[in-house]
Amino acid sequence: MTPPCAGINVTQPPLFQDEYLLGVSLVFHTKGKDKDHDTALDIRVCNEEGVLIAEKTGITGHWTDKTSYLVSLDLKKTH
Repeated sequence: MTPPCAGINVTQPPLFQDEYLLGVSLVFHTKGKDKDHDTALDIRVCNEEGVLIAEKTGITGHWTDKTSYLVSLDLKKTH
């Protein structure tokens, strides 16, 4: 079983003292190969304590080569 937040880690210091997460979206760019319809994507975002705060699982569909796709995640915990 994969831990909730294994994979790529990106950190950013707080911009404001009392900041709140309103939403999480990612943009994917296909460069040299398209994403096939039967390839599923699972995305999870955790805070610095490892608490799951946003996710989207089972993202499927065909993504054409050399295009961009916006994926909005579902918030799980906002503070």
